[in-house]
Order: sequence, then structure tokens, then C-alpha cells
Amino acid sequence: MDEDYEGDRFSDAIRLLLLIAAVADPLDEAAKATAPENAVAVLRAEGRLQKLDFWLRNPD
Repeated sequence: MDEDYEGDRFSDAIRLLLLIAAVADPLDEAAKATAPENAVAVLRAEGRLQKLDFWLRNPD
């Protein structure tokens, strides 16, 4: 595999993890009942995540 591609995938993964951590909410009791066993947070608004991703990629 191309080394540049691997570096881009790593950067993409780090960026997405940071964005998810920024917009995710802690699980409340209602969400814990329906969430997977190892879940620690819930992402309620994909639009907010997309807006932050755009801003992070294009900060100007």
C-alpha cells in the first residue's frame, strides 16, 4: 500500500475521533437501555458533526 494513503487514513481517523468526542453526549439512563454494551457516549446530531468537520478542514 502507498505510504501517503496510510498517512491520510490515520489523519482522517484522528480528525473523526476528535470531532466525535467534541459533539458526543454522555449516555443518560434512557440511552443506556438501548445502547450497545460498551457504549460511552451518544451522537445525536450528524449535521453538527458534518459542520465541524467542514470547519476543521476549511478554517478560513
